[in-house]
Amino acid sequence: MRVERFNDESFKIYLTYEDIYENGLEKEEMKASSTKIQAILQRIIERACEEIDVYWEDSMEIEIYSLHEHGIVLLISQSLDLFSPYDELNGINDSNMSEMIVCLPSVEEVIELCIIFDRQKLVDDGSLFHHSHLYYLYLKDIKKSDYEAIRAIAKEFGTLSSYSNHFLEEHGKTLVQKNVIQTFVDYFSKYSKEGK
Repeated sequence: MRVERFNDESFKIYLTYEDIYENGLEKEEMKASSTKIQAILQRIIERACEEIDVYWEDSMEIEIYSLHEHGIVLLISQSLDLFSPYDELNGINDSNMSEMIVCLPSVEEVIELCIIFDRQKLVDDGSLFHHSHLYYLYLKDIKKSDYEAIRAIAKEFGTLSSYSNHFLEEHGKTLVQKNVIQTFVDYFSKYSKEGK
């Protein structure tokens, strides 16, 4: 287990599958949701908090990313009032279904997602941010009839984030201010043609 602290509000835990086995879990069990997994993850997070002297009184937001055959990464963030009020069960922000923020682990996922959204003509406006070593694709002007389709596609590449675009503007780095889908499609289609 390796713990990396980003700032006062977030840190990352790298777990190999050997670490997971040592804590009493099998690789196959990680795909299911159970109280056993929750208890083991809570124990791992508590140990990591002690290791880096983090003692938060508020709740935590936990994002889990697979490193395929290498293990998993847990991104732990302190829940602050700056976050949007997302429904814990389905990840939908009921207050505004015309917007969505997708957290993606690498720029490759951003590119793939932008290309899919462009091909399917589901959404074309938004921004791209970078914060705590992750990419955040902010999608706006989503038609209500397209929201579920966009959400389903987005969850194949990343997770829905509870950060607001205002939080990301203030605490992250803005990589693409507007028209992110078209910007990525134009750039990478041009780049791929030049590479041939």
